Amino acid sequence: MRGSIEETLNELLEVEAEKLTQAARYERNEQRQGYCSGDYGRNLTATSGDVTLKVPKLKGVSFVTAIIVCFSISPF
Repeated sequence: MRGSIEETLNELLEVEAEKLTQAARYERNEQRQGYCSGDYGRNLTATSGDVTLKVPKLKGVSFVTAIIVCFSISPF
């Protein structure tokens, strides 16, 4: 279960980065706003266990994702 959560969250991060840059990875077009320069790992503790997110590093555009903010808020 943890693996599928990790895959889903990483896919959501990738989709969010594509929307911000207005292009898929390695895609070249005139509407492109920024570039992806790899990614970095960020650990997130979920109820099912720890997951490692691959947060895209973007150049030319700010990347602030609601996914990490949403899951980082603790009720305690």
